[in-house]
Amino acid sequence: MAFVDFGALKSAVSIEQVVDMLGLEMKASGSQLRGICPACKTTGGRELVVTPSKGAFYCFADKKGGDLIALVSHIEGIPVKDAAVFIADQAGMGTGTSSTVQGTGTSTAKIVPAPKPEPQAPQEDKLERVAARLLHEHEAVQALGLSPEVAESLGIGYDGRGLLRGRVVFPLYKDGELAGFMGFAAGLQPVLKFPDNISKQTNVIPLKKAG
Repeated sequence: MAFVDFGALKSAVSIEQVVDMLGLEMKASGSQLRGICPACKTTGGRELVVTPSKGAFYCFADKKGGDLIALVSHIEGIPVKDAAVFIADQAGMGTGTSSTVQGTGTSTAKIVPAPKPEPQAPQEDKLERVAARLLHEHEAVQALGLSPEVAESLGIGYDGRGLLRGRVVFPLYKDGELAGFMGFAAGLQPVLKFPDNISKQTNVIPLKKAG
């Protein structure tokens, strides 16, 4: 885990950019943006509110709000420190080594190695959230010759947000348990994208559980 200067990050990245990073579908309503909250599985279309001028959000379904880092934490269900790293990575700042990158504001975001790793949300919960949001009927899935029914039975679907955003996602299993997801997109580089936690594993089985 890398350390991210929260204040510098918020100066370099706008909350509108974070909305785009998360793939949230929101519509302008006066000075605000409104849409469904995928974390709360709302359907009304106005429960999630983003106020760009304040750099803040509020979810009426969960009665929770905060800044752009808190927004990522809420939508992805991850700790705020992980959310900050997510934003830095998506903004092209990188978190692997010390660096200073000029953002959209006048400040810079400094990313330096952390002395100790931070605890993360349970891996099982993250995987369940990804699986629940996959779109089995998406045209990118059908382009692979898979009907929505077959795609759903195999756990394959299009991910509109997160680290595999814009890719058709395939589940990967290790020792009979879901270990993560692989993303495929012919028009993106790399064509195949693996999460860091399984990229080096050699005993990962695609699609079906062992046994």
